[in-house]
Amino acid sequence: MSEPVAPPRRVIAVFAVVAVLIAGWAMFSTYRGPGIRGCHALYAAARTLDDTFAVDLKTPERDSIGRDAVTCGEIRGRARWFVTPDTPQMLVSRAIGIAGGVAALAALPALEWSGSAAVHTPDKEVDILGTWQVAPPDTARVTTWLAEEDSTSARALVVAGDKGWLLHGGKTAPMPAGQLAEERHQFYLYSLLRLLPLRDSGVTLTSLPSDSAGEPGILVHRAGRLDVALYFGPEGQVARMHTRFAALPGSPSGEEEVRLEGTVDVAGVQWFRQMHIYRDGRPYFDLAVIQGEASRGPASAWLPTPGNERHH
Repeated sequence: MSEPVAPPRRVIAVFAVVAVLIAGWAMFSTYRGPGIRGCHALYAAARTLDDTFAVDLKTPERDSIGRDAVTCGEIRGRARWFVTPDTPQMLVSRAIGIAGGVAALAALPALEWSGSAAVHTPDKEVDILGTWQVAPPDTARVTTWLAEEDSTSARALVVAGDKGWLLHGGKTAPMPAGQLAEERHQFYLYSLLRLLPLRDSGVTLTSLPSDSAGEPGILVHRAGRLDVALYFGPEGQVARMHTRFAALPGSPSGEEEVRLEGTVDVAGVQWFRQMHIYRDGRPYFDLAVIQGEASRGPASAWLPTPGNERHH
């Protein structure tokens, strides 16, 4: 009996190429056909993380040759090149999920932390320690003292809506109008880091071009507030903010950039570990969170005692 003749290598190669092309066409049709276009539209319309999860479970219509369709979530997971559109709503939804979710953020309307900071002045750098109690956007109390001293030398600033006070040595004075405008804007930035206010009806979100690092951004506009640009890091968290530092009408104002690094768990919410503020490109303020927790009492307890509001 004669030995079977092996097919020529050229025939094998052609057969392999054809098989690959057929398989590739089938996969391409599955993930580029009506199904993926339908999924893209659904993801683009999703406004919250819960909406996104709901889209994951949807099954687009079968294609023209009757193959069984897969869910949008399967398409998103299998096709590596599939990218959910970076709409402002989707960027915010991802950030909410990474920060701990809607429930955890909603349960933390006020928080406080101990920390260290460096204040950069034209002449020197001043190191301080302190506690930050924040109920953004409009209520806060910050108590600080020089790092080389103890807390008995502490001074505090308090903001409550359109009012502010400075406390030191048992005395309380109204906060100067210019400083109050500046502090109110800083505490407004904390409210944006809580993320949920970004979904308020009075907030307008607009897509921005990605920055030089490729991080997508959105512009946050709210009547009565300075505009703020938020840029999102590779994991989806807010990594940078760009705005102007607040000033009274007619007073000079400049560019402000806030960079965030690391996270610390505060009652199930992933809060920033470090904040670096730059004014007109120069270091202005560096903050490091040591330990944080949910506020232990009402924010009204942070306000000065009535009758103690007098000048130094």
